[in-house]
Amino acid sequence: MSIRVLALDLEGTLLTVTYNPVPRPGLREFLTYCCANFPRVALFTAADRVSAMEALQECLRCGAVPLAFMEKVEFVEWEGEYKDLRLVSDCQPSEVLLVDDNASWIHPEQRDLWVPIAEFSSRNADGADCELERVQSVLEARRGIDRGEAIVAEHLHVEDGAAKEKKKPSQNAF
Repeated sequence: MSIRVLALDLEGTLLTVTYNPVPRPGLREFLTYCCANFPRVALFTAADRVSAMEALQECLRCGAVPLAFMEKVEFVEWEGEYKDLRLVSDCQPSEVLLVDDNASWIHPEQRDLWVPIAEFSSRNADGADCELERVQSVLEARRGIDRGEAIVAEHLHVEDGAAKEKKKPSQNAF
């Protein structure tokens, strides 16, 4: 099944904290990639919606977040022990990838849908961080696997149809 939704954690993943947000290096390019390559992009964060959107607006004003992301992003409302991908609307959990820095939030049955990223904080906000580039490569590989599976499935379907077509004349000949 192909990935329809990319869910992103906010604090420690895309920026430091909501109350004094420092954007992760490469954030604008990463979010531009996400918007261009995933049908849906969602925030799946422990921060409340107002704080999350204020932090993103501040990053938008400083040029670290593209307007296209702000127009596209959805917000996943949740509470509880885990970020359960069943809470992402209008899709199956298997159609969602979650990028998050905190393993303790990941639902044990959904770990195969988690893309881990090293925590970003004020302690390592010196500009040397390349995690978003690394994660983009991981996402691209996952998308390639999805495309490959779709191509194989399409190829098998075509071969299946071709096999049926070949059998018809021989069946009619007898």
